[in-house]
Amino acid sequence: MMRMNPLFFFLVLVPLFWACSDSIEKLSQPNIPNVPDDYEFAETDTLHVGMIKVLSTGRSVYLGTNDSLATSRERPRMKVEFTYDYSIDAHEVTHQEFAELMGGAADEINRFLPIRNMTYYDAVLTANAKSKRDGFDTVYTYSRRNNNNTGNCINLEDLVFHPEVAGYRLPTEAEWVYAASLDFVPEKSWHGGNSDYDLHNYCTKGARSSGLCDMEGNVKEWVNDWLGFFRDTTVVNYVGAPDGGSLGERILKGGSYRDDIVSINMYSRGDIYTVTSSTLAPYVGFRFAFGPIPDPVWLSENGVATTSRVVPVATAMNVRTKTGTFHSKLVFRNENSGNIAFIDYMNGSLSVLEIADTIDSYHPDVSPDGSKVAFCTKAEGVPGVSALYVRDLKAVDSKVVKLDVESAAVPRWGVTSAGDTVIVYVTDCATNDDEPSWKAQSTWQVKFSNGKFGKPEKLFDGTYNGGVSDDRKLAVSGARLLRARMSDKDSLWYGGKQACNASLAKDGSKRTVFLDFGEKSGDNFVGEKYRAHEYILVADSTGKLIQSVKAPDGYTFDHVEWASKTNLVVGTLVSVSGNHSAISLTDLRDSSTLVLAESEELWHPCLWVNPDLSANGTGNVNIDSAGMYYSDRLPYYSVELRVKMENFWTRMDSVTAVAMGSSRMLFGLYEQRITNENMLNMAYSSGDLYGAQYLLKNYIFNHVPHLKYLVLEISPDMFWRTADESWNPVLENAAGYAYDANHEFWKDSIPQGFMEAVKDAPKPISVLMHPYDFENFLLPATSWYTPDVNVDTTSMEMDDAIVGVNMKLFKSIVDMCKKHKVTVVALVIPRHAGYKNTGSYGMYGPSRSVTQVLFDSLKTYDIVWMDENKWGNHDYQDESMAYNMDHLSYIGADRLTERVNAKLKGL
Repeated sequence: MMRMNPLFFFLVLVPLFWACSDSIEKLSQPNIPNVPDDYEFAETDTLHVGMIKVLSTGRSVYLGTNDSLATSRERPRMKVEFTYDYSIDAHEVTHQEFAELMGGAADEINRFLPIRNMTYYDAVLTANAKSKRDGFDTVYTYSRRNNNNTGNCINLEDLVFHPEVAGYRLPTEAEWVYAASLDFVPEKSWHGGNSDYDLHNYCTKGARSSGLCDMEGNVKEWVNDWLGFFRDTTVVNYVGAPDGGSLGERILKGGSYRDDIVSINMYSRGDIYTVTSSTLAPYVGFRFAFGPIPDPVWLSENGVATTSRVVPVATAMNVRTKTGTFHSKLVFRNENSGNIAFIDYMNGSLSVLEIADTIDSYHPDVSPDGSKVAFCTKAEGVPGVSALYVRDLKAVDSKVVKLDVESAAVPRWGVTSAGDTVIVYVTDCATNDDEPSWKAQSTWQVKFSNGKFGKPEKLFDGTYNGGVSDDRKLAVSGARLLRARMSDKDSLWYGGKQACNASLAKDGSKRTVFLDFGEKSGDNFVGEKYRAHEYILVADSTGKLIQSVKAPDGYTFDHVEWASKTNLVVGTLVSVSGNHSAISLTDLRDSSTLVLAESEELWHPCLWVNPDLSANGTGNVNIDSAGMYYSDRLPYYSVELRVKMENFWTRMDSVTAVAMGSSRMLFGLYEQRITNENMLNMAYSSGDLYGAQYLLKNYIFNHVPHLKYLVLEISPDMFWRTADESWNPVLENAAGYAYDANHEFWKDSIPQGFMEAVKDAPKPISVLMHPYDFENFLLPATSWYTPDVNVDTTSMEMDDAIVGVNMKLFKSIVDMCKKHKVTVVALVIPRHAGYKNTGSYGMYGPSRSVTQVLFDSLKTYDIVWMDENKWGNHDYQDESMAYNMDHLSYIGADRLTERVNAKLKGL
């Protein structure tokens, strides 16, 4: 995610662009080109003013490319076919149109400029507003919105896209590319070569025979899809990935006024930073599409095409509030595919992953350590031979092993008093109402370790598929009747009335949850007549009813199961039409029910909660705030910082040297290879002097008692930064920093449970874009590429007020270090040597002459100057040393780290 203009976002800086001229042309409304009468693929939409009707039925387009130099998110080329037509705006939404829809007034100067600095959420809210204004249903639904301090929407909770609705929406990537392909001419666009790095009125740079304007330039455009992998295949009515993966990544299409014309194409899907729904940038806008999408197809992360989605509804924080930890996983059967799917709540942005293969999977149960899932091939109540499997709980390369017995069903993990991990299972899934047939089957357990089954051991006759207590003194069965085995004696609970879905608690309380069919015993207990499965019933260890919880209005329960060692019950919600359309989490402490996920048919949920990390009811910290250094409202660079904060709290007592800076320092200094000192690299993408000063003052100097050295990155463009560009969004949206501040950063003592909360906090890992991991933060060797300059360096002067602010921050850092007897090493990191021929110090300026003045000023402070860039005359010029024009590869990082190590040793 990104706020406006964060520096060094992802791997390179995202610039703040100023116009090179202050002149303003006299405004006149641009002309929208007309579609020729004989044009074959598009026509003017007479029902929706300003839109072009795209005649795509029976046609196709290619997304992506097979170019080996393209990123992994753009390869391979994939064919998309259409069975429908749609409409799309002739031009990007303007200031005037936005003001008319969302309120306010567009000033005369900006009225014909594309609206920009809009998040994805802003765009869909505007689309909904237009649908309401024109009398259509809204395409997007949500439960609550959250705005930042500039009024932009940075989160829509429970956001769901409804492709079947006829309303205004963002175009899908396939729709955008097909429309653009009708007449895509980058030379006739506002790009970096002709725009003076400034925005222009719409439709003022050449006409298109399709009737569309500015697809190639002016501003990049949001499309509707989540970012997902392509496959070398054909997909009909493709609408993207079913969710945003672990980072919630979105897609931008087209070029902008700041892009080099050679980089403008139809297959690019993003920018130089990670694009999420909360991204803000001055060169990103949007246009609308209109029309329902019949039989939409989503393509999952592991290449599975599906016509239905599982939509996570509850946020990771919602689940953490209930379970006490982010270390929880929801596993269930997707009835439409027959596969196991799961959600890992450790990810800040939730993704539903599905394990796709040919094994029909029922009754999944997660191993005690959360790494594996056991399942069978028959559902409760269905007689016959069933196979039992255990597999790795991951979507890719999920290794699977089978239990070699004649039949095994309804597996349940457990740990014996001797510490052995076992699986308890039954030999048949049939109902238990015929006692002789039921007792002819049996209940077994088998050890499982090192990926292998042990020798099965029979426990007793009868299929107690509802669970067996750890001491083996209570077992329950529920499929037609509620049977129990108590101290080696079989008994019939609930008066012999019909019951099902029995599940024995896993916390040692020996409670049982079950469902019934509106029996009189249940009516008397809850105090009203009710429908079958309308209440969850809870019995104690003797079968006596002790609690009941009613289903939400309009639903009944099914497939209820205890969630690990908690007071929580997971289940499915069944609509009046009989669809298992949601997974619910019922809290027996307050009888509340939280919806976790929605789809067409979801069965057999299991919620695993890590008992070792759950802070629910323990410790002296607020689990909704402690350690929360990342949230889904934050830019991606805060994930890196969240990792660094955990490293800080874990290693603070032994650290002797700290590095601060941006992505240049993050990727350029490999802390593990500093041998003379215990180095903690606290740099992160978009890091600046504001963040460095805050972290040093409040964390480092309060908790690192043996600190001797600060290695501080000196990048001149950092001195033209404002706090709102990257650091303030972190403080505003990460509860962990505010929580620490409210407790004076724990100067006196760190409370019980705090360290566990820090480790437990979400840390999403991208599987799509990033060529580095959170252990090493090193980049592959690619090339220095070309020394691009993306700002007007003439506008960057030393007397700018913002430079004065940053100089005061720099002085404050040096003064703090001097007070604590810490030596400051000011490190200038290498960048492309070719910048010495451009007049700019680097990609984001300033000019070399202004940089000289800045450097001379900095050298007057009590610091150790270490210039590894040497104004471009460095010895890192081999292509293998670089990842791009602004960042070192792991090879370059080796050299830089070796020299920093030697410098510290010499000091």
